[in-house]
Amino acid sequence: MEQHKPDLTKISLREYRSLFDKDQSKEDEDALVAKVFGFKDANAMLDELNPLEYRKLLADMFKQMRDPIESDEKN
Repeated sequence: MEQHKPDLTKISLREYRSLFDKDQSKEDEDALVAKVFGFKDANAMLDELNPLEYRKLLADMFKQMRDPIESDEKN
C-alpha cells in the first residue's frame, strides 16, 4: 500500500461536517475519505485498500479530526 496520510485541508468545512451526517450516502462518504487521503477517486481507494488498511486510515483520520491542530504540528 502506498503511504497515505490524512490531510483535512483537502476538504471544505461543509464536506467535513457532512462526515458526521448519518444520512450521508456511502458513496459520498467514500469520495470524501478518498479526497482526504489523496486518492484519485473513491474507486481507486476501494480497489487499492484491503479492509484492515481502510480501518487504519480511518483511525488516523478520526484522530486528526479530534485534534487537528495537534496532529498538524506533529506532521
